[in-house]
Amino acid sequence: MAEDPPNTKALKISLPPNEILINVVHALNGRVDNLTREINIHTTCNEAISHVQSLLENHDRPLRLNHIPSRRQKQKLKELAQSANDPNQPFSPLGVRNAIPASQLPKPKRATLEERKLLKENFSIEAAMNKPFIMTHASLEDQKLATIPGEITLSAIDGEETDPSVEIRNDNCLWDTGAQYCSISADLVTRIDPLFLDLEVHEQYRMHSNVGVQVDAVFSLSNKTFEISTIFIVLPSSNIPNKRTGIILGQHGFMDRMMVETIPRSILLKRGEQIEETTWGEIRIKAMLNLFEELQEFN
Repeated sequence: MAEDPPNTKALKISLPPNEILINVVHALNGRVDNLTREINIHTTCNEAISHVQSLLENHDRPLRLNHIPSRRQKQKLKELAQSANDPNQPFSPLGVRNAIPASQLPKPKRATLEERKLLKENFSIEAAMNKPFIMTHASLEDQKLATIPGEITLSAIDGEETDPSVEIRNDNCLWDTGAQYCSISADLVTRIDPLFLDLEVHEQYRMHSNVGVQVDAVFSLSNKTFEISTIFIVLPSSNIPNKRTGIILGQHGFMDRMMVETIPRSILLKRGEQIEETTWGEIRIKAMLNLFEELQEFN
């Protein structure tokens, strides 16, 4: 993984001793197995740590500290994954609060000739047929879907804390309200660790070429950086509409747990605000439910 930019090196994190040590174990896993020393079986934590410090004196390496999910969090994530893959759970569309039933709605007014002309001018049948899916690749030329930056860590849902994980930093995570689940293309994962998706620990959450994994992530929105743990589906690019390579943020376990305010560029411009053409607009998070159904409110 690339080194952090200089302006992030002063970032602080509060961790208990056990989580700091687990981070160290992750960083050293498989890299210093040749370093050994005889020590007493009955010892103390401080004495054991001092032995490790001595062994690593000439083998130090950079370390990025992260929060380690608790057993309770892991269990909640496992339940989330199982609910996503339950074949007996019937599909049922979910409406929005206080919406009026369709049967009680008045018929819509017909567009005026001027309105119909504008609709025609702003519609391209070629573009619609080339990209008919809700999940699509958002490029600077398209200027249709928003993307947000994120730092994510993938691990096995049933894995141990010392099992391999994959860290990915991506500035273009697609914010797709039409996607049922969060997903990531397999090529992004295998580019970092070619063997990660083949681990036996994933078998319970593998369906054909798709694999469910735990994701712990930090994402940045217009008003706040926030942390979230959820389940992503890793799937080949060939299984993604338009064969998109990247990360897609969807509903299950992500958007359906947060309240956001979206302000597109057109509204900001109308308000007289300055905004670059390459910027979609603003997405502001207002509230979020964590895995334990606790509500967090944000300014």
